[in-house]
Amino acid sequence: MDKTIEADPSHTEMDSQRLIHELQVYQIELEMQVEELRQARDEEAMAREMYADLYDFAPVGYVTLDRDGIIRNANLTGSVLLGVVRSQLIGQRLGVFVAVVSRPAFADFLEKVFTSPTKVACEVSLMKEGVPELFVQIEGVAVASGEECRIGLIDITEHKRAEEVLWMAKEATEAAILAKETAKALRLEKEISESLRREKEAAESATRAKDQFLANMSHELRTPMTGVLGMLQLALEEELAPTLRNYLGTAHSSANSLLQILNDILDMTKIEAGKIIIEEMPFSPRRCVTGAVDIITPEVRRKGLDIAISVAEEVPDKLVGDQMRLRQVLINLIANAVKFTNEGKVAVQVTAGGTNSDGKREYTFAVTDTGIGIPEDKKDLLFHVFSQVDASHTRTYGGTGLGLAICKELVELMGGMIDFDSKEGVGSTFYFTISLREAKSERNAPTAAEPLSPETFTAPKGERIPHLLLAEDDPTIQQILEMMLTKSNYSLDIAKDGKQAVEMWEQGEYDLVLMDVQMPLLSGFDVTLAIRERERERGGHTPIVAMTAHTGKEAEKKCIAAGMDHYISKPIDFNECLKLIGQIIGQKSSGNN
Repeated sequence: MDKTIEADPSHTEMDSQRLIHELQVYQIELEMQVEELRQARDEEAMAREMYADLYDFAPVGYVTLDRDGIIRNANLTGSVLLGVVRSQLIGQRLGVFVAVVSRPAFADFLEKVFTSPTKVACEVSLMKEGVPELFVQIEGVAVASGEECRIGLIDITEHKRAEEVLWMAKEATEAAILAKETAKALRLEKEISESLRREKEAAESATRAKDQFLANMSHELRTPMTGVLGMLQLALEEELAPTLRNYLGTAHSSANSLLQILNDILDMTKIEAGKIIIEEMPFSPRRCVTGAVDIITPEVRRKGLDIAISVAEEVPDKLVGDQMRLRQVLINLIANAVKFTNEGKVAVQVTAGGTNSDGKREYTFAVTDTGIGIPEDKKDLLFHVFSQVDASHTRTYGGTGLGLAICKELVELMGGMIDFDSKEGVGSTFYFTISLREAKSERNAPTAAEPLSPETFTAPKGERIPHLLLAEDDPTIQQILEMMLTKSNYSLDIAKDGKQAVEMWEQGEYDLVLMDVQMPLLSGFDVTLAIRERERERGGHTPIVAMTAHTGKEAEKKCIAAGMDHYISKPIDFNECLKLIGQIIGQKSSGNN
């Protein structure tokens, strides 16, 4: 049987009061929480407003960019820096506001900011209307998502201008210091220039004096040598006893040796003074070699040696170069080979090599002998001025020690190189290689130093005797030429100075004038000028052959430029002189006919 429990009214009332109290407590707590939430919301609103103010009015322009550099957000400072309203700024590329010159740097920055874990920075200039130049420093970092980056734009224009002002001030200061130093340097330079000018004038004066001295020495030495060689040549043409002919032949050979020494000294002086000019004229290499050998042949025969010439088939008949200097080198090398060879032979060989980029071909000239050779410890003495393998007072072979030095200088002036191979007691080979161009096959192309045509040495009998005028102040040369020309059936008048030469030419009719260049009263150049001026007035042309102690192409050019027709150097080779006269007279006679 269920028992029914009845509620206690007093108990129930107490529970109700307790619940009401708890609800009141909860309500109070809820109201407090609501108040706290409201206060928090207000504080948040205030914070947002404060942040917005700070963001918008910060001294740094803030811009948010995506990976393509498009502006997603910007503060007011940023829009002011860029010169565009913020609402119009969103969606544009920041790169369009960057000056063209700075765009490569900005593109590099944008690439790095999305790949670097740290802050990236660069400096660029912006294009802003009304502002000539605006410089900003950009600093940026990518957000965590990697899809955007936030950058700051810091205006550094004033800083840049300050730097520029400082740089200009520094430049001005340095310029002032430099100007002061320059003024001092200019004064010093002026003093140095003046000193150098005086030294240059003194050097030029000394050079002129040296050149004049050498010219005078050349004239004073070559003129008497002409007399010595001429008188010996005249004597050797007479009927002589064998002993006397031997004496005179030895004297003639010695005179030629003395002349070679003189030529070497003058040539070396010209080389050192830079007076040697290399000519470029067509010539025959075969004639050049045989001509050099012919000069040495008498000594070759005297010593009982054999001499051979070998020119390769591929060597052309005509080359372009300085035949005179090439021949000089060959004569020197062949003469040395003969001098140092007591038995056996001397061989001269010419071969052709490859072609250079400038179209010239290399040609090697070699002179080989079976002579005494050169000791190994003496080889370094060769090609030096005044140095000889045997320089002792008891040496067997003479010489000045200039020959090979001159050869080396001449070969190098021609753009080549010279060397040698030698073994003591076996013999030596001296060889040099130069680059030459083959001459064009033109009929009228001028040829350097072509041998004279085989004219007779005497005027033809039964015809009018050619009338010559000799302008020469040296009595010995007068005597020699008078004897030789008279013997060769020429009529000769002699003028002893330049003034007399002009007067005699005006009064007579001459087929040819032999003109000494250095004479009293009027030089050979002045006489030639006077003759040519009178010929322009009255017509006609008298061939003039210059005779000068000055040698080389420069002297020849000077004579030709002065109006002379031909040139022979002293000491005069009288056989060649007579041959030249015969050729000129023959050509003149043919022209008149």
